[in-house]
Amino acid sequence: MPLLWPEHDTDCTNAEIDFAERDVASPTVDLFAHHDGAQSNCSISVDSTQFHNYAVDWQPNSVKWYVDGNLICTVNASINHYSSTNGGAQMDLFPSSGTLMRPARQDVDWIRTYSTASTQYR
Repeated sequence: MPLLWPEHDTDCTNAEIDFAERDVASPTVDLFAHHDGAQSNCSISVDSTQFHNYAVDWQPNSVKWYVDGNLICTVNASINHYSSTNGGAQMDLFPSSGTLMRPARQDVDWIRTYSTASTQYR
């Protein structure tokens, strides 16, 4: 799953954006925005055998999520850790039963970030 992760792991409840989270073979993909000690999410059905473009417009008081150029949802939340975030992609395996899930893979063609007037650097 591609995500924007805070520089300090202890702050993930206030500044994590997972923008293409899904279970293997699930027909839906989700956005999860962790903010203010809470979590907001929305989802869309996609064909996971095809490539898709996922985009996040992260502003001081909102996160807009786009899939294939279409606005899917807007989360109104203050996530102000611009200078402390690291982009990444991860595949998690945390089964409570201990039984391993089936194999999965994640292909990433390209990643691009843009600064905005609200972006702050240290």
